Amino acid sequence: MMINSKGLYISDLHFRVKNISSRRDNFLEAISKKFTEALCIARDNEVQYVVLLGDLFEDGDPPGIVRNRVVDILLKGNNGREWPFEIFLVVGNHDIFSHTINTMNRTAIKTLHAVELIQICEKSEKYGIYFGHYKDNGEKEIVDTDLPILAMHTNILPNPFWGSVLIEDFHTNPENKIVISGHYHPGYDTVYRKDGVIFANPGSVGRVSTDGASHQIKVLLLELVNNEIVKMEYIPLQSALPMESVFNIAQMKARKQAKTDISDFMNSINEASVILDQDDNILDQMKKFGADNQIKKEVMDEIIKRLILAQDNKGDVDE
Repeated sequence: MMINSKGLYISDLHFRVKNISSRRDNFLEAISKKFTEALCIARDNEVQYVVLLGDLFEDGDPPGIVRNRVVDILLKGNNGREWPFEIFLVVGNHDIFSHTINTMNRTAIKTLHAVELIQICEKSEKYGIYFGHYKDNGEKEIVDTDLPILAMHTNILPNPFWGSVLIEDFHTNPENKIVISGHYHPGYDTVYRKDGVIFANPGSVGRVSTDGASHQIKVLLLELVNNEIVKMEYIPLQSALPMESVFNIAQMKARKQAKTDISDFMNSINEASVILDQDDNILDQMKKFGADNQIKKEVMDEIIKRLILAQDNKGDVDE
C-alpha cells in the first residue's frame, strides 16, 4: 500500500506542576507555551497528524491543574477551536505506573484517550506509523512491521548508554524507512544507517534537569510520498529559552561543590579513622587532624567531647 502523509513529532513534554530545582521560571507555564507553539507549527504546516513521542506527563496521575492545562491546550489551544489534525501518543514510562503498560487504565493519558483528545493505538496504517510504546527491556524486542515509520519511546542510540540498543543493532525490515524515538532527552543528530534506514531523536521539549538540557528545543516535521521520505525538517521552538537563561547555573555549581565538599569530608574522616587506629593518643591526633584540615572549631569541640565520653564509657566497661 502506497502511503502519503505529513506529520509532526514532539518528544518528552513531562507536564508537571512542581517546579524543577534550579529553574528560574514556572515549568508548567513554560511547557504549556512550548506545547501550544508546537501544535501551531503543525497547524501552519498543514500536517495530517501529530505524534507525541512519550512522557506527555511527569507521572501517571498528575494533579488536576496539570490535566486541565493539557485538556485546555488540546481543546481550545487553537484560538478556541479544535486542532485540524489527529494526535497520537506513544506511551512513555512516565505516563504509566511502575513502568508497566497494564496500569494505563488508571492514568491521565487513558482519560485523554477516552474522550478522544488523543489516540493510543498500535499502528496507523493510514499514515504509515507503528507505535512502539514503552516496555521494560523494550530495547531488546524485535519490531516486526512493514510500515515505513517507527515511532518509539525507547533508547535507540548511536553510542553505548545504559539500557540502550545501538542503532547498528536495532532490527528493521526492508519496508521501514525511519525510526523516530523519544525517551533519551539530549536527542542526537540524524543518523543514516548503511542499509538506508534513518534514525532520528529530536530531544525532549521538557527540560526536567540540566542533564542533556543543552540541546536545541525543536520538533520534527516529516512527509512521506509513496512510502518514501521527501521532507524531514527540524523546527526550533521560539518560546524555548537557552539553558543558561532557564537554569540558575551558579546555584547548580554551588550544589555540586557542596556535594564534593561532603564527599571530601567523608573521605577525610575515613582517613582519620586509620590514623587513630594506629595511635593511642586519640585526642591529640584528632586535634592535629582538625587543624590540618581546617575543620571548624565548633565541629572539633563536639568531636572531642564525644571522644572523651566514648573513652569514659570504655573505661567503665574495662573495669
